[in-house]
Amino acid sequence: LTADMLNQALASALRGQTGGKPDVKEARIAVFIGSRGGVGTTTAALNTGWLMAHEYARSIVLLDLDLQFGTSSLSLDLEPGRGLRDIVGSPHRVDGLMIASSIVPESDNFSVLGAEEAVDEVVLMDGGAITALMKEMKGNFNNIIVDMPRGMLAAQKRLLAAAHDIVIISDLTLAGIRETLRIKAAIASLGCTARLLIVASRTNAAGAGQIDRAVFEKGIQGKIDLVIPEDTAALTAASNSGKALGEVAGRANVTKMLRELAVRLGGDTIKPVAKPTLWDKLQGKDKGGARSKQ
Repeated sequence: LTADMLNQALASALRGQTGGKPDVKEARIAVFIGSRGGVGTTTAALNTGWLMAHEYARSIVLLDLDLQFGTSSLSLDLEPGRGLRDIVGSPHRVDGLMIASSIVPESDNFSVLGAEEAVDEVVLMDGGAITALMKEMKGNFNNIIVDMPRGMLAAQKRLLAAAHDIVIISDLTLAGIRETLRIKAAIASLGCTARLLIVASRTNAAGAGQIDRAVFEKGIQGKIDLVIPEDTAALTAASNSGKALGEVAGRANVTKMLRELAVRLGGDTIKPVAKPTLWDKLQGKDKGGARSKQ
């Protein structure tokens, strides 16, 4: 009996295994990229993850790679973590303890890994560190949602190659056509096996120079998978309260479309959780099984 054999046996026992090959379920990775700024990429990523966690009981972590201007934590009225910069700076500094201390939980099933670094400093991000980070988190969550600024596309090729789904968010404009085509071409050149989803956002925003859906689809040489309407009232309510759309405007059309996106990204096993009973409400539990903040 060697030390390695003993360690393997203990690890299998802790995972509930009795023998054979390890039954490790790794998280599905979905990368959100905006065709350009202001199209609602962070809104889509954050609220899709929140819906997956609270309405489908998935264990979700949202990774916001915009370390200086990211708004994921702010949108949920959370204090951003302090260790992400160190994590992404060097692959040798990535470990479970550092990640756990940097993740900020919103509820039992939904957490945010983000930062709020000074805007007058250079923030270095190592591609190998991102790969190590994803590898470390894969066994602890059902889904990893990544909000990736489009400017990082060239530097994060390994992240895109590891993704199960890549979601391109764009408004229906000529600029949106051009940038969507360029992003699609860049992803295709990587030989990614990820499923590519094209999501049209802010589709009824007034005065935004929008074009017809058919014209947009012809321009990008493909179909739009989902259309997310603009809902200023719902977005304003969510922003001012520091809550997700599903919590303040669960029946709004924008939330319904994001709910459909959550189902598509969740995988074959995703199922809605049962609605809370009267006893659950008396105990202060929400739909995701977490106790309310009150």
